[in-house]
Amino acid sequence: MAAVVATAIATSFDPRPAYAADEQAKAAEFEIKQDALIERFNAAKSSLDIQAQAIALRELRDLFHDVKVLEKEARIADVDFMLRDLEQALTFPPEKLASAQEVQRLDNLGAASGNPEQRLRHYRQALELAGQVYGPTSFHYVAVELGIAMTCVQAGYANDPEGIAAASHARDTLENLGMLESRRLREAHSYLAFLYYSGQDYANALSAGERAIELYGTTDDKQHNDYLKLATALTHMTNDAGRYQDSIEHARKILNSNVPLRGKKRYYYARTLRFYAEAKGIQKDFEMAEAAYEEYLLIVDRIIGFPPAERLSALKELSAVLKARENHDRLAEIEQEIAEFQLPPDRSPGPSEQETIRIAVKRLEAEALFTEARNAFNVEGQVTALRDVIKTNVELKTTVDDANAAHAAYLLDDMERIAKLPEQRRQEAIESIKELATGTEEFQEEDYASALNHIEVAMELARNALGGESYHYVKAEVDWAESTLSFGGQEDRDQGLAYLRHARDCLEQRGAVTSVLYLKTMTLLTRYHIDREDSGATLETGKIATSLYDMEIINLDNNYSLMTGYMAHYLNKIGKHRAAGLYARAGALGNAPKYGKFSMLYARNLQEFTRAGVGLREYGNCKPVFEELLRVAERNPDCPREKRIEYLEEYLAFLKLRGEEEPLDEIVDKLAQLKKPLQKSRYSW
Repeated sequence: MAAVVATAIATSFDPRPAYAADEQAKAAEFEIKQDALIERFNAAKSSLDIQAQAIALRELRDLFHDVKVLEKEARIADVDFMLRDLEQALTFPPEKLASAQEVQRLDNLGAASGNPEQRLRHYRQALELAGQVYGPTSFHYVAVELGIAMTCVQAGYANDPEGIAAASHARDTLENLGMLESRRLREAHSYLAFLYYSGQDYANALSAGERAIELYGTTDDKQHNDYLKLATALTHMTNDAGRYQDSIEHARKILNSNVPLRGKKRYYYARTLRFYAEAKGIQKDFEMAEAAYEEYLLIVDRIIGFPPAERLSALKELSAVLKARENHDRLAEIEQEIAEFQLPPDRSPGPSEQETIRIAVKRLEAEALFTEARNAFNVEGQVTALRDVIKTNVELKTTVDDANAAHAAYLLDDMERIAKLPEQRRQEAIESIKELATGTEEFQEEDYASALNHIEVAMELARNALGGESYHYVKAEVDWAESTLSFGGQEDRDQGLAYLRHARDCLEQRGAVTSVLYLKTMTLLTRYHIDREDSGATLETGKIATSLYDMEIINLDNNYSLMTGYMAHYLNKIGKHRAAGLYARAGALGNAPKYGKFSMLYARNLQEFTRAGVGLREYGNCKPVFEELLRVAERNPDCPREKRIEYLEEYLAFLKLRGEEEPLDEIVDKLAQLKKPLQKSRYSW
């Protein structure tokens, strides 16, 4: 099959070689210092301490001067823009200084408000006062204008004159000041694009959006959700305007980048693929359109809660492309899927974006209260907090939030029962929770035998007090299986697998399928299946586990790259190379270490990625990935000799397949050296 997006779609991954360890350390040190200074600045702004704000910004500017940092000049210019106002304010007489503080107070109130009209009222007052205190070309004036524009976008105010006027003035001010690389300038253009687009003023929307895209200079910038949202919107806008080649070019900016398919990024990437496929179909490039639609379906099938109607529309579009290509076998499969597709009942409309933010904040507050009560073993406090957690999840009205509410309800059942138990049983239940917490701590300290003892006590107490289907018993089962996987024998592992299957069934029956506990259960099941070399079960549970990781409900860990590597391996073996390429790409872009013994997880994903590319005959990204794979093997003393030979042999076969002479001789020489019999030491006898 020909390449799909410049080089490929499923294999759109360009590995950037890992920095040397000392460079990584310097980068990490810079991030820590920068984050600390930004935190200090934000705290000072919250307390309206202008002098402390100025001190933090001066130190931040010095930090940018002293280190090698992306967009150094633009960052320094932005800091200087803020400092200009603050240093001016420090010369004000007391009355005017109080007015400067009032500008910040009103701005803080606006940013904190969940109601768009209330937010705009605060911003309008702040804008008027900022004009009097600093003038209409000051940082504070521009910052408040951007707050107004952002609020209008988030609230869905189509073509709003106030939002457009604010963003336009901010844009003109920044351009007149020569701040052409300022991040605030691209914000102004982005807000204008969305405001014009919502009002169907497509010409102005495209002009503003394309200018904003030009201002995203660095690779890291292009990983941000704001960039991806804008680039996806531009792909859609240019399609709607009949500018199909422009739409394809905008799509390629996302599809040919290392966008990790997690969180909101999955939605932007998938929708961009669909717009790309639509444009290619209209251009009658049906082969590329088919490949893009197929990859779109692979991605959205892993997104829990993805809108079913959107997927159905894409299936119908793919059906038309398959008819044009006369791909009758695949067409029959898609038409059967369309015929059997069941759209769920319409949900009542969800809250607005601003209302969603307000509810989400209340949910975070309730979750914090629950954590506080749990740490204090306060049963009644947990009951109250969990009820609020459930209420806020239900108010958000999405499939994922329904599952979150179900998880909280499962836990709430236990806590309400504990609250009503006789004193002795109540203490047993609380002791079960304490024993499980102790077991978790000791597991984290790698004292697996002691952890297992505490977990077994917790299981027995939970079963006696709450029953074998209770939340706390199920959690203890999962923790027991995790501890056993780390050091147990085959009999223990068989028991661990049985516990995990029971835990999975209980969680699924309660609908708690987006919880951290369910993620942990499915991850451990996948690891057990990998351990048993059960490819079918690995693919089944691994798909669920990796999808939950991709929701970003917890940070990625080595389990993610372990699962994606094995899933890609099994998928490649059965010829499902496009799906294999997606999993391998995800694992390679995860946080698997590039140094040390766990770098072999990274290596497995790289290797399976190249195998997927060769299987698809989409070779564009294979060579740099092979080169990165060989670098990983060379710098890892734990990489087995047999694996190095395997990597080199596969690279050699690839080079011959492509008819490439460089670096053919070098690879042949390396293989010859590795295949020489190892010399025994004269002192080894």
